[in-house]
Parts: sequence; structure tokens; C-alpha cells
Amino acid sequence: LSQPRLRFLLADDAGAGKTIMTGLYIREMLTRRLISRVLIVPPAGLVGNWEREMKTLFRLPFRVIAGSDCHAGNPFLETGSDLAIMSLDTLAEKRAFGRLQAPEVAPYDLVVFDEAHKLAADRESGFRFRKTERYCLAEALAGIAAEEPRWKLAWHCHHLLLLTATPHMGKDFPYYCLWRLLEPQALSTVEAFNALPPEARRSRFIRRAKEEMVRFDGTPIYPERNSDTLSYELTPLEGELYELTTEYIQTYYNRARILNRSAARLAMSVFQRRLASSTYALLRSFQRRRGKLAGQREDLRAGRISPDDLMANQRQLDSSPELFGRMTADEEEPRDGREENEITEDAVLAGVVAVNLAELEAEHRQVEGLLALAQRAHDTGGEAKFDKLREVFHRFPDEKLIIFTEHRDTLQFLVRRLEGLGFTGKVAAIHGGMDYREREDQVSFFRRPASEGGATYLVATDAAGEGINLQFCWLMVNYDIPWNPARLEQRLGRIHRYG
Repeated sequence: LSQPRLRFLLADDAGAGKTIMTGLYIREMLTRRLISRVLIVPPAGLVGNWEREMKTLFRLPFRVIAGSDCHAGNPFLETGSDLAIMSLDTLAEKRAFGRLQAPEVAPYDLVVFDEAHKLAADRESGFRFRKTERYCLAEALAGIAAEEPRWKLAWHCHHLLLLTATPHMGKDFPYYCLWRLLEPQALSTVEAFNALPPEARRSRFIRRAKEEMVRFDGTPIYPERNSDTLSYELTPLEGELYELTTEYIQTYYNRARILNRSAARLAMSVFQRRLASSTYALLRSFQRRRGKLAGQREDLRAGRISPDDLMANQRQLDSSPELFGRMTADEEEPRDGREENEITEDAVLAGVVAVNLAELEAEHRQVEGLLALAQRAHDTGGEAKFDKLREVFHRFPDEKLIIFTEHRDTLQFLVRRLEGLGFTGKVAAIHGGMDYREREDQVSFFRRPASEGGATYLVATDAAGEGINLQFCWLMVNYDIPWNPARLEQRLGRIHRYG
């Protein structure tokens, strides 16, 4: 409040109160008449959460602006637009941002980006910026001159808040890119950022771990977090599938690395992740891979493409900016009813190392064999990992339980198995194909006591891993483990939070 121009990166742990801190700041600034227009830009799944918490906790009547509101008129000029919430990807769309560019639109004094690590940018060889549309949007609102007319904005916000529990996603340059939004002139280069003294950083950044937070009497605010690793042995059929799939992954990953085929390497990483998730998820990926290979094989056989065309298509796929944006955003935004990782998988599964028809047919035959084996393993109806999960059910028979997975295919498998055990009508599910109202309905279903018809189990993909408050529950099972530890922390933060 003492800073006349607040540009700040708030990076407290998940569940430590970033939304509350932001609401307090907005309420106080409005009361003092230091700001009049506020724009909150969260991921799509958190729009409802922001609207509800601003209304119930701070009596701030924020208006949710949907993409459809931009078709007929300009929602940024209408009544209620002074306090507005619009999802990140909706605002980055050409039509919505075009409405914001209209000369009659008054500037927003304060812009808040929630889950700001999604504003992905990186650096190519030769030190050239490589930006997603989300980052270009943030640049425009922060006051960084746009290179393209598409992102030119006649004004920029005076105050800027970036909220994220995971500001550093493992790479230094994207972390610098967040800071660059705060002070575009002073931090125009990474060298300037590296030279920024500690006291200057503290005036723009705060990160508080839950372990450091105590009450006035010195007792911890947050209870200790306990975790167990549950081990299990694969069945003989699962073991065979694991060994043969691993051999397939290693063979084609190494070939892709030698040929510098980025998409093909990513395709193999898809199989690694699905293999660790569930037999059904792996089965579905093999089905999709078979379809991609069959399509390219038929194109070669029919003469619709030549081997040179096949290689050119692979080079184009490897350098696809859209694929880069999805890879670096580390995001679970729904698009067209699909989760982000499903869209990415659909793209990268077209990545091959084959340079001719014979090599393509050889991989197709291998995938056919692996698919048949995965189908056989799935059809047996037994899965060692799920049997271990059933032990958790028996250990905590009357407790609400959250089950997290990376993949919607695994979610569907788990829901079917739970219903097969007699829990029909007792299972809630959240995935990235839902809009925020559907997610809120499922959370309400899970929150309701079982005695009142509420769900006992919530099965969720990482679409529920950010911003959804589930602190009324204390048990969680990670059915698979995300490669990015920040995502694991986001999952844990759903129940290990204040409230």
C-alpha cells in the first residue's frame, strides 16, 4: 500500500492465502480511491473461484466476461466492467483482445494474473525470445512495446500483481521473463536481472513457505504433512507389457535423438508417462499412435506424399510454435472439451523417426503387437496398482478421498472401477474438459456429507490441481506422479491449505 506503483510477484506456497492477500489489497485501494478499474486474469478453471471469493469475502461484485460477450458488443465498456474477470486464454484470443484495444476503453489501473507461471516464454539459440500468446498478452498489459500490431495497446496498467506458488519451473530464463513484466525498462535484459540487488528484489517479491507461518503464540498454522509410498508388484502380464514398452521407448527415443526429431522424442515421453499411469491410458495412447502411423503409411502407399515430404512434415512439426506454446506453458487449460496434455499428445504422436515406407511399416507392426498386449492386460480386469488402491479404501472406509492422475483416460478407468465396486453415485470427477461451473458442481457434490448424498471419492486430473479449495478433506492418493514437482506441490496444496 505504501508503494505508489505496485508491481509485485506474490509467490507464497499453494494454499497460503494469495487470493485473500489480493482481495485485501484491492478492497483497500478501492476504499482509498487510488484505483477504480481492476482486471483479474486467471486460468479458465479458476474464474468462478475468483468471482465467488471476491463477492463473499470482500463484497466486491466482479463481473465475469466470457468470450461470447465479445461477439456483439464491447464488454469492457459496459456496466460492471470496472471490476472484471476474464480467463487467460479467452483474453488472449484475437476478438477479446481487440475489444480491449478499442480507443474508448478506459485503462485498467490494476491487473492481476493468477497462476502467472503460465505466461510462458523462453529463449532460442541466438538469444531470440520465443513467446506464447499468453506472454504476449501479459507484455501488452504490462507496458512492453509489442512487435506485432496484434498486441499493440494504447495504455498499460499502473499496478500489476503476478500470483504463483511455482514462480521457478526449473529454468532460469522463464523465471526472468516474469520479473521482466514487473519492470520492463529496468529489467530489459537477463544481465540486469542478475545484477538486481537483494533489497530491490524484496520490494517486488515475497515467498513464504507454510512451515514458516505461525500464529501469534508461535504455534504452526499448518499441520505437518505426512506421506507414504505404497509399493506393489506387477502381474506377469503387466511385467511383460512394461518390459516390451520400455524397449520400444528406448529404441525410438534414441533414434529420434540422433536424428534431432523433437516431436518423435516427445511422443516417446508420452508413452513413458502413460505407462506409469495405467494400463488403460497406455492402451489408448497405442491406439492413437497406430492411427497416426496408419495415416502416414497410407499416404506414402497411395503416393499422396513422398519420403521427402514425410521428412519435411517432421521438420515442420518439430518447429511448430503452437506446439512450443503448449509444451512450455505447463498448463491444463481445456480447449474444445479436451485437456491441454491431450491436445499436445495428439500433435506429438504424429512425430516419427521413419524416413521411408519400410521403416514406417516396421514401427506400425511393433505398435500393433504392443497394443494387442495392452488390450489383453486390460481385459483381464486386474491391475496391481488398483488393487493397492483398494487397500487404502479398506484402511479408511468412511473418509473422503481425493485421487489425482495426470490423464483423463486413467480418470475414466478409475471412475468405472469404483462404480464397479458399488460406489455408483458416490464418485465425483473433475477434468480439464469441464467449464468452471461443472467443476464447482463436482466440488460441491464432494463437499456434501455422505449422509446427505455427497460423494465419497473425488477423481481429478491436474485440472483440479490449481486454485480449487478442498481443505475439508485430509486424504489424497497420487495414482501417478507428475514429472514436474511443481505440479505435485499444486496437488498437495488442494488439501494442505488455510481455511
